[in-house]
Amino acid sequence: MTSAAPVAQPLSAAIDEYLEWATVHAFKPGSGTPRTYRIKLNMYAKRFGHQTPVREITGQDWYKTCGHYWAQSAAETYNSGRRAAISFLKFCRDCEPPLTTAEPPRLWTPRPVPTDRSRALPQSTVATFFNPDRYPLRERTLWSVLYDSSERLSATLKLNVPDLERGQCFAPLRVKGGDTRYIVWTPPTDELLWEYIGNRTCGPVWLGEVQPWNWRERPEEDKGPDNLYRLTAHRARIVYKELTGIARPHRIRHSRLTHVGGRDGTSSAMLRAISGHLTDKMVSRYSQPGPEEVAAFMVQVGSLMSR
Repeated sequence: MTSAAPVAQPLSAAIDEYLEWATVHAFKPGSGTPRTYRIKLNMYAKRFGHQTPVREITGQDWYKTCGHYWAQSAAETYNSGRRAAISFLKFCRDCEPPLTTAEPPRLWTPRPVPTDRSRALPQSTVATFFNPDRYPLRERTLWSVLYDSSERLSATLKLNVPDLERGQCFAPLRVKGGDTRYIVWTPPTDELLWEYIGNRTCGPVWLGEVQPWNWRERPEEDKGPDNLYRLTAHRARIVYKELTGIARPHRIRHSRLTHVGGRDGTSSAMLRAISGHLTDKMVSRYSQPGPEEVAAFMVQVGSLMSR
């Protein structure tokens, strides 16, 4: 704890100063953290008063307000509000002169986030996504790339036709956090891709039939032939739910990682390479057998009722 007396900085001004600093020095380029933290911190400011000096707000005040807003929310939502407050308080204490001496209470610990393996769809369900009699070519192509690569929808939709080379089965892609990595797919998916792309040589891989609301501000690379534009993630989610009845296409990513991770001999390094996760902890949830593998194993083990 610093010995200097904190100055009387209004909370809203301190939040702006913190976010400006964190965007350059703390947040990864292209991440959604700045927006999330701004929303959370502005909710704190609404509770405390935007013009209230930061030095007048105690660590206990921050803790109680986090509980007021998010105690009944999902664990990760609560933890996000906690992280935003703790990061902001540390910034304020480290300022010269400091803006506060408040410390977060020692009991303000993150809530455990339960692992939900039910997000992974059975392989038999995913296999139906590629039935040409049930689903359009565009959707089958997109879902196949999502499944093979285990990449996020928003990142995958950034692929452009010049990024691809027939038969290569991989392409560089700017992903969450602003990093660039290679995503990889299988030869059958590559054939499907080029069937969908046809003779196009430029523009987005996936084209949307609905004009985006901000089409006038869209960059030139988002435009395709015949006044079509890059398929948006919002539209892709709507179509996915309408066609499959399943809420989120992100479950395709979880499904592939679970299916691959449940196989004998699949290393955590391979799972990280497929998913883009940085640590073993982040991919450990996928290294468990899925329900189909467990069911097959139970058949092999047998039942006492059959003896």
